[in-house]
Amino acid sequence: MDVAGQTKISGSYSANSIFSVSPVITASTNTFLGLHYQPQITPSVAIANLYARQTINNINPASANSLGITMFFGDYNRLDLGTNYSGNVTTAHMYAAITPTITGSGTIGSLYEFVANDVPSAAVTTAIGFFANMAAGTNRYAFYSQGGAVNYFSGKTGIGSGLSAPTAKLHLGAGTGGATTAPLKLTAGTVMTVPEDGAIEYGSSHLWFTVGTTRYQLDRQLAAYGTSAGELTYTLTSSIAFIGGTPPITVLTATYRWTQVRDTVTVRFNFIWATPGVNNANMQFDLPADLPTPEQQTGFTGSGATISTLMGGLLSAVNLDTAANAQSRGGIHVTPTASSGFTVSITGATTNVKAVIIMITYFTSIII
Repeated sequence: MDVAGQTKISGSYSANSIFSVSPVITASTNTFLGLHYQPQITPSVAIANLYARQTINNINPASANSLGITMFFGDYNRLDLGTNYSGNVTTAHMYAAITPTITGSGTIGSLYEFVANDVPSAAVTTAIGFFANMAAGTNRYAFYSQGGAVNYFSGKTGIGSGLSAPTAKLHLGAGTGGATTAPLKLTAGTVMTVPEDGAIEYGSSHLWFTVGTTRYQLDRQLAAYGTSAGELTYTLTSSIAFIGGTPPITVLTATYRWTQVRDTVTVRFNFIWATPGVNNANMQFDLPADLPTPEQQTGFTGSGATISTLMGGLLSAVNLDTAANAQSRGGIHVTPTASSGFTVSITGATTNVKAVIIMITYFTSIII
């Protein structure tokens, strides 16, 4: 049916429809239009509001009626595939706003492809601009935004069950303990080359926050190593040497324990011998290989084996037979060696050593 000019359709209730179209498509076609509207505007015609389709449902019976309407649809679209149809609908758009075609010099000031205006009347109990009630599943998206355009939300936004009344610009619901239920998850990546004020980033195994132009690490990761009792067996007893005097004999106990907080390592050694030494002041032993690598000073011109780093620490050497106790702070050097990695050199007060407790704190270039 081709209709030109104004057309008015009116009438009383009949067969649940005022206007009904049930076409039978008998030939293959690229495009079939159930309803096509293409106005032609003559020159020098100004139109304040142009509606391709306007539906105003004014429910106002001639006399009082309070029976109510269960559900009202301003626009209702549904696609059904019957039992005799076995083909595939590649893509179904229940509502589509297509990019306009502009071939002349005309412009569009603002293009709103979907508008949900305010509902000022207090008689409306709940108003929702966009409602999606879709169950979770593979390739099921309640809202899918594709493309690089920004998204703008002016009001408060709640994400998660029970947050229909958020109390912040972005309010996240609580996690439930199950997999994939964290309130917020960041994917590890590369931090920005130039820090940006207010940025939160996850990179290089750390969480970062930038204030002004300075990026700060937020996480404080702690690693502690040892047996359940916190002690490890020191297996490099053959490397223990005393320079000068007579060394103690027969190792009874050789253990160590260490912890690391970021780039700071603290290690404690505990050595006990059966027979004390005589006139012991200088001691050397190798660092275990599982300890984090000590940070080495730069700028030396000699070989790596000659670089010695002074460590802060406390040496307590005790002769248990005579209860003599000699303590010394500092005087602890860690030197890289080709054979064992690093050797500790200690200078303390002279005593007849039977037991030694050594506490060392140093920096490492490996930050955990």
